[in-house]
Order: sequence, then structure tokens, then C-alpha cells
Amino acid sequence: MPTTAKGFCHPVETLQARKGTKIGLETGVQAMWVSRLLSGLGMQPVVIGAREVRQKARRMGQKSDRGDAFEICDRQGRGIYTSIVYVPAPEVERLRRILSRRRHFVKVGTMQVNTAKFVLRSVTLGREATTLTTSEASRKLLRRSVVEPVRELLGM
Repeated sequence: MPTTAKGFCHPVETLQARKGTKIGLETGVQAMWVSRLLSGLGMQPVVIGAREVRQKARRMGQKSDRGDAFEICDRQGRGIYTSIVYVPAPEVERLRRILSRRRHFVKVGTMQVNTAKFVLRSVTLGREATTLTTSEASRKLLRRSVVEPVRELLGM
């Protein structure tokens, strides 16, 4: 079947699969969106690690999508697979994306503060670099007229 939303909807509707029917699929680039799509159709997707699927293949070195699909269905139905991949709920995935962006901006901010401290220390103004993590500390630094000597020493 085609790997499209319509391609997945057709067999589910045609076969009139009951809500909660387990559908096994192998991990890969498209596994997450396919899993979400199947969940939205009322199915219960079970994402299995590709490594385990290959290890338990009956025909070593003879990979075929049709054969893999049969084996995934057969073995998943008998509960043979152990490397079931957790697919987070959309809300959890959204929170993870937000946290990863936050981590990025915290990292960039930390790099900027460390760079400013390095510059101050390299021109013997290290005591001015005790803390620069708050906006008040930055304002205090600017009030001390430290910026002009730093520009002078750096030739700016």
C-alpha cells in the first residue's frame, strides 16, 4: 500500500478493523507519523525496533517488505518482540520540543556570558566578571564604565 494517509486509511476502512486493533510496524523514518495516523484511526500501533525485526527474520539476507510485514504481524501477534519503541503522545512530544528549544537558548546565553567574562579577564578586569547572568549585573557593569577600557585594550 502507498505510504500516505489515504494509503493507510483505505485498508483500515476496507477491512473494517475494530477500534484498538494492534498493528505492528518497524521503526524507521516514517514510523512516528504512521503511528500517530493509526492512533487517530482508532488502531493501536506497536512500533518494533528494526534491529530486532532483522535479527528474527527467517530469511537472512533476503529482505522484502511483504515478508517483513508478514513476520511482524505473525510475531507481534504471538508476543515475540521485546524491543517495543515508546511513541510519546502529541502533548508529550510538544513539551519535548519546547524544552529542547529552551535548552538551546540557555546554551547560547551561557556561551555569551562566558565570552564576556573571558574578554574582561583577558584585559585584567576579571573582578568585574564575577556575575553577568542577570540584567542587573550587566547594567551594573555598564555603569562602572568598564566598556570603554575594554574597547581601548581590544583596539575597537
